[in-house]
Amino acid sequence: MIAYKFLSRGAVGPFSGFRWPTPDGGAAGPWVEARPEDGIHACRPVDLPYWIDEELWDAELSDDARETSHQLVASRGRLVRRVEAWPEIARAFAAHCSETVRARVEAALAAGGVTAERAALLRGYSGDAEAFARAGNVAAAAFAAARAAAVLAGDPEGFAAERSRQAAWLERALASARLPRA
Repeated sequence: MIAYKFLSRGAVGPFSGFRWPTPDGGAAGPWVEARPEDGIHACRPVDLPYWIDEELWDAELSDDARETSHQLVASRGRLVRRVEAWPEIARAFAAHCSETVRARVEAALAAGGVTAERAALLRGYSGDAEAFARAGNVAAAAFAAARAAAVLAGDPEGFAAERSRQAAWLERALASARLPRA
């Protein structure tokens, strides 16, 4: 199964600290096996907003891969290729999150009927998304936008709905980046 894997700079697992062996000469990297209690983690497109990091890789998972909440888990995995367009996509995505949340917050405030407490939360999340996007902290910009969406919706489902919108945006951008250039 082919999936996505986010890693920190240098192909390092952000939680494990494990340095992944990278592809060499066009061939996929060697298989990495995980302890049964740990597993190899990767993402479906719908999971991408939850795991954003500096590098994005296409990864291959063993046939025993299973879906869990916001990720795939398998006993083995390997890196197939780095998504070279990721840094550019990440910058555009952070800007998109910031601009979208700002527009939605401004519209909600202009419509009226927003309590002072809720307005302060919305302005705070919108400002955070903008600051994080400017600083290049893509994951935090996306998270702030999703938190604002939850406040706008008045329930936690707004967070999940925003993460779904973010995943769709990322999936389109990644598909577009893979198209042959004329």
